[in-house]
Amino acid sequence: KDADYMVKLGLMKGHLFVAKELLDLNKPKDAEPHIGHPVEEIYTDVADQLNERKVKEFKTTLITLEDLVKAGAKDNAKVTTNFKESMQSIDGAIAALPETQRKSPAFVLQVINGLLDTANSEYGAAITDGKIKAAIEYQDSRGFIVYADTLYEGIAATMAKDSPDAHKVIVENMKQLKTAWPAAIPPATPIKTVE
Repeated sequence: KDADYMVKLGLMKGHLFVAKELLDLNKPKDAEPHIGHPVEEIYTDVADQLNERKVKEFKTTLITLEDLVKAGAKDNAKVTTNFKESMQSIDGAIAALPETQRKSPAFVLQVINGLLDTANSEYGAAITDGKIKAAIEYQDSRGFIVYADTLYEGIAATMAKDSPDAHKVIVENMKQLKTAWPAAIPPATPIKTVE
């Protein structure tokens, strides 16, 4: 249950990460669905748990950000502030999990697996006939991979000490994996096949 909760929040962070990249490229129309998905698709999956874990609701914050971006993200300062508030809200929901758990390699690897599994599905959905046809799915998978990598960095030192062989394999594979997403705007032809 805890891992599932953290995976869902990680997917939210991945969506927002790629939304920010697109906003920085002055592409609010492209960013908007990535801000919408956490509200429309994921928030309901964790809403009950937020209550159980005594986490303040943050759907309103996400909706405000979505509305600002839908309106064309004209007020950059407002968008930046609300974006930070949205990320902080998600981080606050993650912080409801005990710190020992959030630093436990066994737990974090379980969460990373969930993120990688979803990234794999999204990347596969992005590609048709050897071309990246669905930019949004490509971008989703990019955000999830970036957050999975960030999570791994948090346990890398422990992994290097306790499981050096596994650590080397994970680091090398993540490095190879990340090459499939060179930027938020997808290349016409995939760098890596789905396989």
